[in-house]
Order: sequence, then C-alpha cells, then structure tokens
Amino acid sequence: MLQACSRRAPLTQPGGHLLLSTISRTPLARLLTITLAEDVLRLVTPGTHTYHKYIKPQELADFFAEKGWIGFESRGCPYDPIAGKWRLLGLGETGGLGQLVNYFASVRRPLQ
Repeated sequence: MLQACSRRAPLTQPGGHLLLSTISRTPLARLLTITLAEDVLRLVTPGTHTYHKYIKPQELADFFAEKGWIGFESRGCPYDPIAGKWRLLGLGETGGLGQLVNYFASVRRPLQ
C-alpha cells in the first residue's frame, strides 16, 4: 500500500495530503490487538491483525522522507475501554498509550 502511494502515478496528487491510520509494531500493540481483542475477548475475528505488517511511526516517517514527501506528523489515538471511546491526542501530547498502539499519520506529496 505504501509503495502505491509513493509511485510516479500515485493515488495522491502532487501537493496532496495523505492521511493514514495504523497500528504500531510494539509488544503492547500485539498484546492489545491480537491477544486481547482477537484471542481473549473475541471483539474482532481471530486473524484480523498481522503483527509483522504493523509499522512504527518512525519507520513510516523514514519511508516517506526517503521518497521526498514532506510534513510528516503523527498523533496517537488510544482506545478507552471503560468509556468505549477513541481519543485523538494533540500534537506532542503523550497521554496514556500515546503512539504505542494506534496512531494517525499525515504527510504531503511534494508539488514536483
């Protein structure tokens, strides 16, 4: 998917913004998304998540920097199981799990 976004004839137009939502490849993410959500609580179908496909924010930033994309930012999006709600953290806010599990990232394709 990342390769498709960064090719010469990409899905994102020059100057366009790309917004991604993904899961960080950390032991905590594995515990919460696969072990707990899939295997224990059965909140999602077992096999939904594939740990080796998870990507850390820095790896995503490095990928886009290598392709010449600009303005990478990422923000954590932890889930509060007690309130049953997701919370998008502010830039620089680390509250709770920060980007250790779920996060959003944005980046802009250069004009040329």
